[in-house]
Amino acid sequence: MILLTKLFPPKELKMAFKALDEVEECLDYNPAYSSVMQYVKKNVYVCKNEIVQLFNEGESPEKWAYTAIANMSGDFLESGKFHLYRGVLNPIGQGIELLKLFDGCVDKLVEIGSINCREAKEQKNGMRNCIKDNG
Repeated sequence: MILLTKLFPPKELKMAFKALDEVEECLDYNPAYSSVMQYVKKNVYVCKNEIVQLFNEGESPEKWAYTAIANMSGDFLESGKFHLYRGVLNPIGQGIELLKLFDGCVDKLVEIGSINCREAKEQKNGMRNCIKDNG
């Protein structure tokens, strides 16, 4: 089924991939982006029905793309794989770059009016608390 979706994607999935490509251009170069994108793009096919429904309900592809990248980079950070030890991201690995990617996406969500500054601050503080607790 996924093969057919890849060969003949609905217009909403085309919109999702276009938004992801445009987001990459808007974010400052970040080495963690390609790692995160592998998983986000796989999830597009897995969650195609939800994406189609979101876009049909009026969700902006741009908002969806920034949210998806922020969520995936946050999942990576919360996993503990990018920590040097508990509470400290490994400066040699992608941990710090993942945090920059997360913060950049949250900032862009504020910029496009999807969330307000208070919500962005809460999300960033929550991520830092997760980093402190994991590793």
